[in-house]
Amino acid sequence: MPTVKNSLITGAFAACFTLFCIVGQICADDDKHLNLLICLGVFSLFFAFFLLLSGSGRRILFAVQHVLYWVSARFAPKRLLAFACNHEKLTLFLALAIAWLPYLVLFFPGIVMYDTTWELFQTQGSGALTMGRAHLADTTAAFTDHKPLVHMLLIGLLFNLGKTICSQTLGIFLVTLLQYIAMAWSFAFLLKYCRTVSGLRGVQLVGLLFFALFPTFPMYAVSPFNDCIALAAFVVWAIYFAEAIRTKGTSLQSSKMIILLVLWGTIASLMKKPNAFIIIACAVVLVVFERKHIAAILVQGFAPAFICLFLVPAIVYNPLNVLPGDKGEYLGTFFQQTVAYALNHGGGESPTRTGRSSIKFLTLTKRSTTTTP
Repeated sequence: MPTVKNSLITGAFAACFTLFCIVGQICADDDKHLNLLICLGVFSLFFAFFLLLSGSGRRILFAVQHVLYWVSARFAPKRLLAFACNHEKLTLFLALAIAWLPYLVLFFPGIVMYDTTWELFQTQGSGALTMGRAHLADTTAAFTDHKPLVHMLLIGLLFNLGKTICSQTLGIFLVTLLQYIAMAWSFAFLLKYCRTVSGLRGVQLVGLLFFALFPTFPMYAVSPFNDCIALAAFVVWAIYFAEAIRTKGTSLQSSKMIILLVLWGTIASLMKKPNAFIIIACAVVLVVFERKHIAAILVQGFAPAFICLFLVPAIVYNPLNVLPGDKGEYLGTFFQQTVAYALNHGGGESPTRTGRSSIKFLTLTKRSTTTTP
């Protein structure tokens, strides 16, 4: 059972997370009162979820677990129970896929955002595009890696397959369906791991209800773009990395574990470049506390970045005539937040900025007029 100290620490982190999200949302938007209410409602769910997993919430989870067992034993067919127990991950995947199904039907063939549109244009022969954020150094290039090249080629393949079989609508749906399945599977994998490490079906049930009923997850599942596929891969990598932390690095003695970490870390990095730097940072932090397994930790931490940032460009870019994009994709979150601040607070020189900082702010404001955060 968690100690009182651990419970307090968990609650404190949850409170800080909630507070920072609320403050950040209020500072970024003009309609502060409405956004405050929205944020209080949304992020209080995260706060409650974290508290539920702390020591004081385990009694509730035990009660939920007993109710679940009673309902299952009384109403569920024995064959269904046996299937659910023997195929836990598949059952969780099907539960999420069915719960999200109304969104898949309602928004058929998918919510196509401008990122995906620019990627699909390039797979249809438009030539290299940068989403209007930078000038092309080579206008004869076939692609640009401003958005991840692997994701672009993957959705282009599915889009062309659907277009060949039936229509472009089917092509978009195949892209959406891939992402839909990937996200449901990764969350099912996460829920299975939560039950494994906690020993409580109640934890799994609460998480399942959260992922199934909270609209954010199915809305992203039916909105095809690279961030969602990257999220699915990153969740799987994070689970294996969490196991390495939980076992204090001993799980990394298995070559299979290292291969899985490198594999999923590479997929996550190829789908979203900043993930490579997050994985490196996590590895460096883990090395500080678990120096006995330093070689394995560094290999799984730096291999995805090497493959994504050096090996793939060296092998693939020239044959496919790929033009390197700007650096905005590497630090997209920071750029987007800064541009959002400039857009929401108007142009011109800030009265508190003088000299070189004023010039930088003016340049940023000018850039924000052509950049959508």
